[in-house]
Amino acid sequence: MPTGLLLALLSLLLPDVSTAQPFSARLPTLQGGDYGNGAATSHVAGGAFLKGRVAPAPAVAFGIPTPFGPGTGAAFAGMGVQNGLRGDRDFTDGAAFAGTGLGNPSRTLGVELTVAVYDLVGETARDGSVGGKVHRRFGPVAVGVGIENAWIFGTTDGGRSRYVVAGTVLSLRPGPWLSQATLVLGAGDGRFTRWADVERGTSRLSPFGSAALRIHRRLGVFATWTGQNLNTGLSIAPFRTTAFVLTPVLLDLAGNHSIDTRPRLAVGAGIAVSIR
Repeated sequence: MPTGLLLALLSLLLPDVSTAQPFSARLPTLQGGDYGNGAATSHVAGGAFLKGRVAPAPAVAFGIPTPFGPGTGAAFAGMGVQNGLRGDRDFTDGAAFAGTGLGNPSRTLGVELTVAVYDLVGETARDGSVGGKVHRRFGPVAVGVGIENAWIFGTTDGGRSRYVVAGTVLSLRPGPWLSQATLVLGAGDGRFTRWADVERGTSRLSPFGSAALRIHRRLGVFATWTGQNLNTGLSIAPFRTTAFVLTPVLLDLAGNHSIDTRPRLAVGAGIAVSIR
């Protein structure tokens, strides 16, 4: 178990929890949405990597990274579209993502690399970023550390966000119905910063997480706390052998943003493939 390597990565990627990061360097603009601020990880492919290999499964989160990811020979792609941004209901846009894996997360370490393209409407493909995650599986439990928007090209709504995340898959009962639950818990800075600190102009390490229930093999429900607000939605994996997922979501249900307290709608779609 490469515990020393994981601890070293944590010390590099995560800020000192006792100090605040400069607001202008770390936080997205107030109008940004989850996808526009770099939620660029393999969760866009749903729960395709929950079993440590590519397999069709509904999503277990939306707008946060998960610790489950690809290894060598697996790739994913996806996109998200949301109706309006915080403070600007008339603006609708989306983002597209593609990524691949390296290594073996079940035996040593997995490395996930993701390219994101923002602003699909208007100046398409001029703005985007590259991010990464290192992850490890221990049976039904997985852990990961990563950076969203590690390298930015063009002009994006958000800066870098560093995080650590863990999760587990719980078997509930045999058969296709109500078979499992998935729990994810993490902490990060940047776009994960709680809203009270955003309003004070600081970026601090803040918790995020998700709880998901697989209602059927091809249908799941989840609730996700992004560090600032609550998302909830359905996720559908309609095909038996293809890891494609469609996920409609209601964003910002808790109404924590003083600039816009009404929920918004987003839809994500993603696919994972084995390229071996």
